[in-house]
Amino acid sequence: MLTPGKPAPFRTIFKLGDTEEEQLRTSLAAWNTLLNQIEATWPHTIILSAELFQRPWRPETADHIVETLTSIADTITVVSYLRAPDARFRAALQQHVRFRPGVKKVDGLSYKPSLLPFMGRDGVKVCAHVFERQSLVEGYIVADFCQRHLPEIGPSDLIRLPADANESISPEAMSLLQSLNEGDLRILNGTPSKIMRVIQEADYSTPGFTRPALRPGIATAVHSDCSDLDWLKATFGITFTPPRDENAPRIDLEDLVRVEDFCSVDPVRRRKLWRTARWIAFRKYSWLGKRLPAAPSRRTQGARQSR
Repeated sequence: MLTPGKPAPFRTIFKLGDTEEEQLRTSLAAWNTLLNQIEATWPHTIILSAELFQRPWRPETADHIVETLTSIADTITVVSYLRAPDARFRAALQQHVRFRPGVKKVDGLSYKPSLLPFMGRDGVKVCAHVFERQSLVEGYIVADFCQRHLPEIGPSDLIRLPADANESISPEAMSLLQSLNEGDLRILNGTPSKIMRVIQEADYSTPGFTRPALRPGIATAVHSDCSDLDWLKATFGITFTPPRDENAPRIDLEDLVRVEDFCSVDPVRRRKLWRTARWIAFRKYSWLGKRLPAAPSRRTQGARQSR
């Protein structure tokens, strides 16, 4: 929140919790905290930011959001940073496998469902920008956002998160998460978010980390299946260059059902990562019962790899 007379923004972060009950309780508490802060400080600008905003919205849900925000603000600006179709799909695939089974219904091929429900409303402005690090101010999305929409905030006012605060996970970790979510593998007594933390910790400590890269032909298929690129250009002036993989095979995305279908997975590293994850789960959280899994070898306990 930006408050008159205070150069630095007031910043609050909420993490929702592991169960639906915890999430509802935390959400209500967060909203009440926000209302109390507004009443106490009378800010001129309130910024709400979350990855989940980049999702399809039903019209009735968008109605509720706008009605709720109108109760605390005179005007609303929806700002969306958009990745190219293949990068957007890759990010959506990563988010999907973290908590949900299957990969056939990954949201990420269409831009309209997250933007259109908020357009054409009184008191609501919708802005869209390209998300490419090389084109962002200082290569940092927050600095870019501030220069575009909050020029009164200077670089020294920004609180930068560590470089690894929102890191991607490896293809091997993605594959393990899909198996866990579909019941092919199990870590006992772990909620999805706790399992995610264990897999991520194991991923960072297992040598050989690589970022996921789509197999040849998939980026082209994703770009071709994206039906609203003309709408993006006409509405926001945004264009994305088609991928250059002319010699890649033709691919039907409907035929791809496993993480391994989308990106290369090292089976040896996957086994080491799973072994390390079970060890971490037992030692830190005692999730695996009384039987202690075999300790990972020293080779699999290497320091986090430079990325």
